[in-house]
Amino acid sequence: MSDDLHPESGTRLLFELRDDAPAYADYAVTAHMAGTVSHAGSGRVTLGTETVELELPEAPDWVVTLAQRFLRQIAAGQRGEETPRWPRRLLRWRAEP
Repeated sequence: MSDDLHPESGTRLLFELRDDAPAYADYAVTAHMAGTVSHAGSGRVTLGTETVELELPEAPDWVVTLAQRFLRQIAAGQRGEETPRWPRRLLRWRAEP
């Protein structure tokens, strides 16, 4: 990943769609922290229940919680859609609490 994804503060979360079906989406998840630290993992979200499975090894707890929330929001955005159109790539920044 490019160094310009590293923020000056907080974290920048990158979600990239790896696999999807009408009922779920699998994302590669990368948390770019201030400086040069990154944490890479994966996440799956299930439509309807907004159940989230997330593996983001060694990431701070607040970053894991934030990534889980974003995955739930991604699923919530698909509610009511006859055919879900899972976002291919999302990039979000948040300050450290």
